[in-house]
Formats: sequence, C-alpha cells, structure tokens
Amino acid sequence: MSRLQHPVGTYGEISVKRQSTGSYRAATRFYFPSGPELVQAYAKTAEQAKSRLLEKLRDLKPQHRGASITVNTTLLELGTTLLSEMEADPDETEGNIEDYRREIFVSRDKRANPETIKIENSIGWMAIWQADSGQLDAHSRKIIARGN
Repeated sequence: MSRLQHPVGTYGEISVKRQSTGSYRAATRFYFPSGPELVQAYAKTAEQAKSRLLEKLRDLKPQHRGASITVNTTLLELGTTLLSEMEADPDETEGNIEDYRREIFVSRDKRANPETIKIENSIGWMAIWQADSGQLDAHSRKIIARGN
C-alpha cells in the first residue's frame, strides 16, 4: 500500500541533531505544490534550532491570493480563478492569458461557431469532486470527435 500524500503547506516530523561543530541542526520536509523540500535551521542549542526552523516554516506557508478553492468549486469558477491569478502575475503574457480565456469561455462574437465546445458550455457546471477521469475522458473524446 502506498503512503498518503501530505497536503501542500504542511511539514513532516522535525528532527534535531547535534553537528560535529557543536551546533544543532533542526530539519524537516516542507510540502510545496511542486513537491517536498528539506528545510533546515541551525543554532547553538537544540531548542533554538527548533524555534528558528518553526519560524522558517511559518514564513513558508503558502499565501492564498484569491478565492478559496474547495471540492465544491465548479470547473468554471476554477477557470475564472486561474485567469484572475494569471492577470495578477506580472510574468504572464497577455497572449498566454488570452489563450486560456479562449479555452474557458464561449466567444460572444457573432461570427463564432456557437457549437464550439468550451469549459463554460460543457463541463463548467461540474464541481471539482465530480470531474473524475471518466468524465474528463468523455469530454476530451467529445472535443476530438467534433474536431474542435
């Protein structure tokens, strides 16, 4: 049986060890969205090292920029939140944001094909917990069959 994944923004057990130099090292794994990373702090005493590590961990907590996303968030709300965060990111290009917008929302242009499949007019109503691999696979097959 595989081990359960740790939620993003949490950390594992803290270990404190005396170093050959006489100082102490406190260490743990912090679970970032990109995966776990070792976080360490050093001090003259074990308690100070642990305290410094806990301060580092507090500062590493992910900062939520926008709306809270839950399992009941719809895929359309998720897409809208993504666009909002992309627009707030100075490293994102306008072209990239527009590409995502075109895949999420149906075009309001009168020349656009109203039958084109987008998240808004197909699976946007689904909550995250409903969007299992079967639903997403069926959606992908529908898009491929229509040639969109």
